[in-house]
Amino acid sequence: MIIILPLLFFNLTGKVSSENRMLTEFPALPENFAGIGPFTRGVESWLDDRIGFRKQFITSYRLLELKVFGVSPSKLVALGKDGTAFLLEAQQSKIRYEELYESAGESGNGSPLDTQQLAGMTYAAELFNRAKTPVIMLAVPTSPLFNYDKLPQYLRLIIKKKTPENHPVALAVAQFEALHPRDAHYFLYPFKETLKLAKCYSPYPQKNFHWSWSPFTVMISEMIAERFKQPVRRQFSPTDFSPCTTRSDLAHLVGINDFMNENDLCPSAEFYVGENIVDSALAEAFPESRGAHVSAGTYYKNTAVASGKILVIGDSFNFNLGIPLARNFREVLVLDYYGVMRETHNNSEPVLRQIKNAYNPEQIVIVRHNIFMDLQAARELCIFFEN
Repeated sequence: MIIILPLLFFNLTGKVSSENRMLTEFPALPENFAGIGPFTRGVESWLDDRIGFRKQFITSYRLLELKVFGVSPSKLVALGKDGTAFLLEAQQSKIRYEELYESAGESGNGSPLDTQQLAGMTYAAELFNRAKTPVIMLAVPTSPLFNYDKLPQYLRLIIKKKTPENHPVALAVAQFEALHPRDAHYFLYPFKETLKLAKCYSPYPQKNFHWSWSPFTVMISEMIAERFKQPVRRQFSPTDFSPCTTRSDLAHLVGINDFMNENDLCPSAEFYVGENIVDSALAEAFPESRGAHVSAGTYYKNTAVASGKILVIGDSFNFNLGIPLARNFREVLVLDYYGVMRETHNNSEPVLRQIKNAYNPEQIVIVRHNIFMDLQAARELCIFFEN
């Protein structure tokens, strides 16, 4: 009956769906053997669009998988213990264990990650020593490092992690500090500090891939300010945050809107006391940055702070640093390097140079999840600190 019911509402003649959009047209018949594949996929799309209450049945089926059988509705997401969830695979790729391998000390190609990181840090330090603008590279420790006991058993068997202290990035940092003590200040890997924080606060919301705007990001923003010798106006206080429920950043992959983090923390009214923070989109703040999408960056200004003009550029982990940094820096520009690359079709250099000239940062933080950014691959970033 459950299978037959949707067919009773099959939309055979209509062209507009209940979702207020145009339905997929029936595909043209294939003219040759090569056209059979596209024709088959077209028929599948045509059928999907015309099954009655399609959206509702898909959502109900996913909820049944998740709530009743405890099975993830998506191959991109693994369900762990205590309501946790983990990203397994990037879109349009094969099964993704890259980040989990890296957290265990192995990289995708089998080379020791600590050796790769040490070489990249050495290369970056040589660039930073010639730069006029102070630079810090930040590697954000990945969620599985702090939730290994909550991973599903099959993932624990795959990554073969032993203890958090064996993490290869921590090893690379220790090796670099021993070899180049004068350059160690360029690199921030807050692993031990996060382990300590995790005794009181969860670094990551239970179902998130990304960190949230939380005690974790506030702690990192204060460490960044101290590295740049920028006065920390307000130390973290537990009253800055209160418990809340938020939507997981994996909800769109699972296909369920109420895929929620039950253990998140959100800023309280106390967080904003004494602040005067205003934000604007990249295109609004810097209209001359032609070619960069409006969502590729956010500009913050806090007139309650006397000084500091910092650029935070890197992957998607940089965005939740914006407002915490704005408590200690007068101006903060958060820029999604990969977003600019996508919007400019990998011709980002002119746009990045325009942004540099318009903003003229006094401090720079290069952010990447899990490991330090490879500046030999992301060479366009050197525009911001070149002489």
